[in-house]
Amino acid sequence: CAPTRFPRYTVTRSMSDSKRVRVAVIGLGHIGNLHSRLYQGDEQAELVAVCDLIQERAEAAAARYGVPSFTNAQEMLNAINPAVVSGAT
Repeated sequence: CAPTRFPRYTVTRSMSDSKRVRVAVIGLGHIGNLHSRLYQGDEQAELVAVCDLIQERAEAAAARYGVPSFTNAQEMLNAINPAVVSGAT
């Protein structure tokens, strides 16, 4: 049985046609920093905050990505109101 093939397509909508998605990352170990870096480099996403229970991790990531840091997820959600949260804990 041959695998099903799907046609290729090209998305032609530019970012000027829509808003970027506001994203926050919780948990700033290896995977959380990877998520932060990928979201920051994605033209459809806007990294708006980072959060970790370990204050030094949160502050280091905030300095690296140029966003506010938090050590309490609920406080971050209340203050920043992101559309998407990446939980890398």
